[in-house]
Amino acid sequence: KYDPYRDALVFSQVSLDRAQRNLTKELLYTGSGPYRPYFVMGLEIGEATLSYMNADTEEKRNKALEKLVNLRIAAQVAGNLGLLPFYKDILTGIKKKQYRNYSNKEKKAVEFTKQDLKTFKNNPAMIKYIKKQLKQKEEREKLLKKRLKR
Repeated sequence: KYDPYRDALVFSQVSLDRAQRNLTKELLYTGSGPYRPYFVMGLEIGEATLSYMNADTEEKRNKALEKLVNLRIAAQVAGNLGLLPFYKDILTGIKKKQYRNYSNKEKKAVEFTKQDLKTFKNNPAMIKYIKKQLKQKEEREKLLKKRLKR
């Protein structure tokens, strides 16, 4: 079977996995070249603005407004305009603080189903991983049933 990561002959700017998610966005990201940080920043601001304008409930509107005026976007704008020295270091600190609740220690194991095999049909490495996880799950269930029968 062909594995695009192991058997690839050519370096690709856009991987097949990312292109399948949103090809237009990936092509724009790649095409923006050295202006990618500005483009990403503009896209985040644009998406947050649109979600604020199109929100149908007050809760969604408040969530979109919070995303639009959060410290991370302000730091990106100031840094990209040259107004904030060491903005990448500051941005790293903001991201660490923002995502501190998502540490690897607290991560729960993802339970896969047979439906996930259809979802990842174009990703052979993921299919192999899911099959392995499903097999281990079946073996654990069989072992548990044997122990309960004793």
